[in-house]
Amino acid sequence: MMALVVGLLERDSGKTSITVSMLNTARELGFNAVGFKPVGGHDAWSQYDTLARSLSLRMLVGEDAFKLWVASSRAESIDLLSPLDILLAPPDPAKVSLEDYTGLEKTAVLARLTTLDNDKVSSIHFVVRENLMHIAPTLRKKLLKLAHLTKAVNISGIRLVDMVSNSAKYIDKVLKYLLDKYELVVVESFNNAAFPTPLSLTADWVVLVAPTRVFIYRGKDYAETVKNIAAIRGVNITVPEVVKYIKPEKVLEIYPRTRSELGCVRKDSIEILEYITEKTFN
Repeated sequence: MMALVVGLLERDSGKTSITVSMLNTARELGFNAVGFKPVGGHDAWSQYDTLARSLSLRMLVGEDAFKLWVASSRAESIDLLSPLDILLAPPDPAKVSLEDYTGLEKTAVLARLTTLDNDKVSSIHFVVRENLMHIAPTLRKKLLKLAHLTKAVNISGIRLVDMVSNSAKYIDKVLKYLLDKYELVVVESFNNAAFPTPLSLTADWVVLVAPTRVFIYRGKDYAETVKNIAAIRGVNITVPEVVKYIKPEKVLEIYPRTRSELGCVRKDSIEILEYITEKTFN
């Protein structure tokens, strides 16, 4: 079974908190469950902890991916559970105009793509040196160290965007492997994207997270709506564009959590798991 977790807002919907709670709940209920973060992005300045951890791990790893890996009891290698990871960094405002440096092509500095071939996991890191040259020296030094530790291959900003655009086939190959191996795979999308990869759109259930509420949709109904929209305006679709055309099957209230309680098993995560499992297996 696959559950796709998406967010109503571009930021701070609470996707990761609910995803981790679902994984912890599923494991407490006896399910062989794993989390999957197909596409991850984080900022070397505003989320410096992720850069520090990546240096320690000698691998580019985002905060969300790390939390899902821990909640999955480290059942697979962390890079396999987050196949595409991108690190962004702001340019030095003393040198350039920040308004001129927006978008992935100009702000991405490091990336990792992990592939699976004949059960062999392989990760390759990339470094965008043309963007690194615009970073303040103190931060650039750390980024260059991570590039060295990961043996990152040089890539241009344009080529990196192309690589990201063509990465879905590699990511979905990993997802298929996980679906064949585990009873439950909980896939967390990015930002407020309606779906991260084509295979994720075959999810049995879609769990939409918004501040204070969770909305549960049948996967096939959600996918049909997405495909109808895509036929008109392409595949770059956000969650708000989808949900205005479809009604949820269930609406649940999310309980507030302190930072230390994020991901804890609570009544809300139990209700989500019980609903989708009973509807699927009964």
